[in-house]
Amino acid sequence: MNNPAMYETEEAGGVPYPETDKYHYNKWYTTTGLTDGSAYKTIRFNVRQDNLLLHWRNSYLELKGRVVQKANGNAFADNASIALIHNAIPHMFSNVKLTIGNQLIENVNQVGHVSSMMYDVLYPRSKGKCDGLQFMWMPDTVDGTDIATNKGFSVRRQYLIDTPHTNGNFKLRLPLHMLFGFMENFTVLKGYPIEIELVRGPDDPALYRNGGGDHAALEGKLSFKEVLLNIPIVEPSTALEVRYLSALQDSESYLYSFRQRHGMFAPIPENIVDFHLPITSSFFTELPQMIWVGLQQNASTDQTFNHALYKHHNVESAYIQMNNSQFPPTLFKADWTENDNGFFYEMQQHVRANYLQHASTYTEGNMLTPANFKDLFTIYCFDVSKQDMTLGSNSVTCDLHIHFKVQTPANLRVYIAWFNDRTLEMFADGKPINIRKDIDSYDD
Repeated sequence: MNNPAMYETEEAGGVPYPETDKYHYNKWYTTTGLTDGSAYKTIRFNVRQDNLLLHWRNSYLELKGRVVQKANGNAFADNASIALIHNAIPHMFSNVKLTIGNQLIENVNQVGHVSSMMYDVLYPRSKGKCDGLQFMWMPDTVDGTDIATNKGFSVRRQYLIDTPHTNGNFKLRLPLHMLFGFMENFTVLKGYPIEIELVRGPDDPALYRNGGGDHAALEGKLSFKEVLLNIPIVEPSTALEVRYLSALQDSESYLYSFRQRHGMFAPIPENIVDFHLPITSSFFTELPQMIWVGLQQNASTDQTFNHALYKHHNVESAYIQMNNSQFPPTLFKADWTENDNGFFYEMQQHVRANYLQHASTYTEGNMLTPANFKDLFTIYCFDVSKQDMTLGSNSVTCDLHIHFKVQTPANLRVYIAWFNDRTLEMFADGKPINIRKDIDSYDD
């Protein structure tokens, strides 16, 4: 961890230090809200950093608990056909908030879908074969609970039901950057108090079971014993500590940019072929940068629907309209029955390359293939970051337009994730943080 490049001022969140003496993890426990961690409860962490240097990029949310039968709280039998879904942890929460120095930095709704759509595209293909299973990152290979054909469901089910001594016990760790864009590349923060609020949603979206046949499983529920944060503490060298103390006399601010995430959903009316939806944000005097869209058809709450999957639902064309500009400017028509994805597969590749700032031509790609993109993970991606900046007026409209090849079915929903560029203006002496938008002037 003593890589000098990691500790450049612009990489270290405004705290310049080129080396460390010690690096170790510490635990932070909930301050309010956690009794049993059941649905619709609020879990809150208050992290008073004081003089600690906390490495948020390597921080984790740790959950210890058990999946039990919903009806009576009993353990599931051996080989029970129930599992947590792919990327289950974010789907356990309906809203997450991050506050730094009394400033609300991120407020994300539809947490599970924001995280899943983004990281299905961004994470490398090998994630599930490496550390992904510790937060249930193991993609489905088919839509169903047949363990012979759905390798993802099989591995997750075995990890939850068969391998623990007590069926259903789990201890999972989710990187916090899967919830907050601020944590994604923010290296170190010192001095400012941080509050993290997690609002539990229903259990149903995070669980998936076989609902009928010889291997049917009863409905389950989540029971938590402990929810905590694991955050690394960086102890700088004595020389650097002296330099930091002297810097407290300097009123110069540090600027740190990050991607502030948003999420929303909307029902799609039945029996239509053209759908139009404004993408809302409290900050739409500016421009979003990238947008992810997924469709799901579901009316059940009995855990027989897999909330990790997104189907194409016969979308023929789709685009984003921002004021008078259309993205992409040329429409490509998909014909899914003929394996023609209408360039949507390539669009998610390009979004990934721009987001990560490197192409996958000679490196590992993501988990999406043309086959599973069509059948399991159809995520429509729009890179709107290359814009005519004359759009940056006091009014920016951003609308999603979808044309379906056939009339829409009942109970169809659209989920949307996007981010805006943000810059935090922070001070070594602990002055209040300023949040700048991408259209703000930095000369004042």
